[in-house]
Order: sequence, then C-alpha cells, then structure tokens
Amino acid sequence: YGIYIITSPDETVSSVLAGTVVGAAYTFDAGWVMQVQHEDDYLSVYKNNNRLLKRIGDNVRAGEAIAMTGSQTVDGKAGAQFYFELWKKGKAVNPEEVIIF
Repeated sequence: YGIYIITSPDETVSSVLAGTVVGAAYTFDAGWVMQVQHEDDYLSVYKNNNRLLKRIGDNVRAGEAIAMTGSQTVDGKAGAQFYFELWKKGKAVNPEEVIIF
C-alpha cells in the first residue's frame, strides 16, 4: 500500500501535511507506527520507527518532526528502511503520485 524509503537509522520523520495524530502505537510487524489525519480526507502512515515524538491528539504542522526512523530487513537485505503510506477516503494512494520525494 505504500513505499519504502532508504534512510539512515535515527533520521527525523516529518509530517507531510498539517494534521492531527490519530494513531501512535507499537506493532510486531511494523515497529512504532504513527498515523496523521489531514484535511481533504488524507491519512498518512509512517512505519518502522524507533521512536515516536508525538501522541494521539497532538496537532502537527507540515514538516514538523513526528518520529525517528528505525531499521528493518526487506527482501533479505538489512538496512534502514522507512515505510510510508498515504490514504484518501479509506483507499490507498500511491504516495509518489502525490508527493515529491
């Protein structure tokens, strides 16, 4: 549903748009996960973090730090792998068609 972005461990994760944190939890398969609800029914999801910097209910600005990246093994290759999803009205959107990385 999303894309992997190669990073260094402990890099800052920034919110892509202004919004409100609606999810902040640890999951076995994706590590620390942050979900931010934005205007126009967009939801951004940030997975595989080492640490979350915001809590549910916090308002965030576009570009504001919300988490720190972790590392993950993907396709047998170990390294820093950050995973990002973007949803609109409950349907996955290809982030590369909406955001310039």
